[in-house]
Amino acid sequence: MQFHTLSLKSLVGFFIALTMSLSGVSQSICPITSDLDLGYSISIQSVTENDGTFDITLLVESEGCEGCERLNRFAVEALPGTYSNISYELLSDGIPVANIIEGPDLGDDIPFQGFRVLNTNGLNTQEDAAAFTVSYTLSSGLQNQQALLQGNDSETELGASFTVEDFQSVLECLENEIVPYYNPPEDGKSFDLIGAELTFLYETFLSTGNFISDDIFQIIDDRVIVSILTLEGEYENALALLVDPPYELQDFVGNPSNRTINGQVPILNLLALNDLTDVLISVRPVYPALSNAGLIVSQGDTSLRSYIARDVFAVNGSGIKVGVLSDSYNTIIGDPASDDVIKRDLPGVENPDFPTPVDVIQDYPFGSLSDEGRAMLQIIHDVAPGAELAFRTGFLGANDFAAGIIELQEAGCDVIVDDITYISEPFFRDGVVAQAADSVNSLGVSYLSAAGNFGNRAWEGSFSPADAPGEIVGQAHNFANGSGTDVLQNVSLSAGDFTVVFQWDDGTEGNLTNSDFDIYLTDDDGNILFGFNSVNTGGAPIEVLPFTVVSETSETNLMIVRESGTGPVQLKYIVFRGFLTINEYASSNTSTLVGQANSEGAMAVGAVRYDQT
Repeated sequence: MQFHTLSLKSLVGFFIALTMSLSGVSQSICPITSDLDLGYSISIQSVTENDGTFDITLLVESEGCEGCERLNRFAVEALPGTYSNISYELLSDGIPVANIIEGPDLGDDIPFQGFRVLNTNGLNTQEDAAAFTVSYTLSSGLQNQQALLQGNDSETELGASFTVEDFQSVLECLENEIVPYYNPPEDGKSFDLIGAELTFLYETFLSTGNFISDDIFQIIDDRVIVSILTLEGEYENALALLVDPPYELQDFVGNPSNRTINGQVPILNLLALNDLTDVLISVRPVYPALSNAGLIVSQGDTSLRSYIARDVFAVNGSGIKVGVLSDSYNTIIGDPASDDVIKRDLPGVENPDFPTPVDVIQDYPFGSLSDEGRAMLQIIHDVAPGAELAFRTGFLGANDFAAGIIELQEAGCDVIVDDITYISEPFFRDGVVAQAADSVNSLGVSYLSAAGNFGNRAWEGSFSPADAPGEIVGQAHNFANGSGTDVLQNVSLSAGDFTVVFQWDDGTEGNLTNSDFDIYLTDDDGNILFGFNSVNTGGAPIEVLPFTVVSETSETNLMIVRESGTGPVQLKYIVFRGFLTINEYASSNTSTLVGQANSEGAMAVGAVRYDQT
């Protein structure tokens, strides 16, 4: 079988746009956007082919521009006789009263032939953002096209030009069943300290002022939370450099024993970190924590039968303090925690039965989250109403999470519970959070952690070297170890966002590696679709593979390659987001417990539907 590596330019061939969703997916990387003055943009939103004709949708957006001229006339260049089915849709508030002029001659104020839309509404002088789409059909192939926004008196004009290649790239992107979550590096591997994720974030923010902040990044204003790994012996030197320009690290939590620093760096300063090769090994985003809470949060007392224990043994939790680590406690607008106290769902001054308030050591400080921690405390108050309660956010990174565990113990908690998973915590050994859980357990604290909602979506095996396909450097893993040679593992995917995390253990001391492994998605012939790999030697043994499946179901292949390193290695990947079915070479009973839930000092707690207890 002939293998070769596809050019990512031919595969992707498009710029990144983050403005609209694709088939219900949280983000789309297919549209091509031209950013204009005054906060306006014009995008090729979609291109589809139908029996030789092309249906095209252009998206026009405004961030709002108080005092600017109203731009409510929109013209599109098209060859006479090649376009039809023109339609307009207002996506923002307003009355859709647009008037479509089919042309092809559009008057002296338009420098091309085509069609135009008058009274587009929505894009006006107000501060509020607005948007509309214009759709049409081309019957004689794709064309180079201009698009022009004008004011009523034509004094203001904003234009964009799109090539045939632009339209074709959007068409090809939308035809792909699987698209990378962000722009992948050439040949699927980045050799920069900041890696593919942060490079993408920097380039996108530099060119558009936009960013995403969901599955991969945690953004606070114009800063991103990162995890920095320093070279041995360079922790203090690195920290001294990082806090000053041009890096400006702030709000950091360090762990000298693990040589890691978690903190906030201005997005536009990220690229400068690539120069610190004499003190740093890697810089990665602090991936947002996953909350493992279930959907039913109000039947804890009944399902546990704790009301029976309170009655029979005459206990209610008095003399015990329980600490909770979760996303947030009281960040939702309106001070709902006070209302819960008044309703006696939580202890506090306004609760006449249990007046000792919740000890909030630190709430989430950067906006609103779901306040899942308060819901957990409500259940605990139902089960053990006499217990004192405490809360500490665990959503500021693994180092801060670990610090929060220690702080709850120091605040007198006898029991600590969490519902948090960090996908970057080590699979095979204790990381900083697991070490903290073990530490407080050794002091007499009972530590309980949610097992997670990841089921059996994982694979584990020992590295079995085989020839890598084509010109790929290194050795591929032979999934068919002992029964032939197959370096591809076929998997089925359901529609949605995916985050696959791959880790390995080659016996290197600490949570580090002397091996450089990569993971890719490939087609059935072994052609690389994409990857987001970095150089791992001397750093953390982890690669993250995020992507979006557009179609209802799809099949692809995973390929694991060791570019450098020797000796036996244990491999494992876990699917933290998305529903993946392993069609071949599945490993049985593979655990998806990660971090503190997998530590010796913690009790991992699974979920069960309350009415089946």
